Amino acid sequence: KMTDEADSAARDRIKELGNDAFRRSRFDEAIRMYTSALAVDDAAPVAEKATPAERSKLLSNRAAAAYGHDDYDSAAADAAAATEIDPSNAKAWYRLGLAESCRP
Repeated sequence: KMTDEADSAARDRIKELGNDAFRRSRFDEAIRMYTSALAVDDAAPVAEKATPAERSKLLSNRAAAAYGHDDYDSAAADAAAATEIDPSNAKAWYRLGLAESCRP
């Protein structure tokens, strides 16, 4: 059985895999990694949950990957969720504006 610490470490490791995929413009892979990191966080015990700022960053990163994949609806939804969780996340607001400006 994984320990609580392992949940946090797994989430962070998966997020870094997503960041690496994003840097290489592998947006589908990045989306999968950020989604996996969010799922690990969802299943984690309360003591090991991501902070609101960390969770907002995962959603904002997934929004950036969706934007890179020209999926503006998903990008806008994730960026909006990120701003709701952490209204001080400037990148999330920027990504929300970008995504909204590209939607028909």
